[in-house]
Amino acid sequence: MTLLGTDIEQISRIQRVLTRTPGFVKKVFSKAERAYCDKRSRPAQHYAVRFCVKEAVAKALEMPVHWSEIEVTHDTQGAPRVRVSGETARKLGRRAVRVSLAHAGDYATATALIE
Repeated sequence: MTLLGTDIEQISRIQRVLTRTPGFVKKVFSKAERAYCDKRSRPAQHYAVRFCVKEAVAKALEMPVHWSEIEVTHDTQGAPRVRVSGETARKLGRRAVRVSLAHAGDYATATALIE
């Protein structure tokens, strides 16, 4: 069975959350994700698209997840990859997760395909 999930977020909304709720970053994003986003010229867009990935994976799995169990990484060519751990990994089993992500203007989006 193939599962599909997608999400879209307004980058300015994520920027407000980052500003108003500093603990959000540590609760939702891994240390590696934070390092990646924080070194970018527009960190909020990178946080937003990673949040979209986490939401898209949760929607595809049709279950609540712990955000910290879903991590966006990159392969050697820079393509996005997803690493899952904990209960999310147990629910996923041996199925592969493929993701596509994008950001433009004030929006970020991601789609997750679980095969």
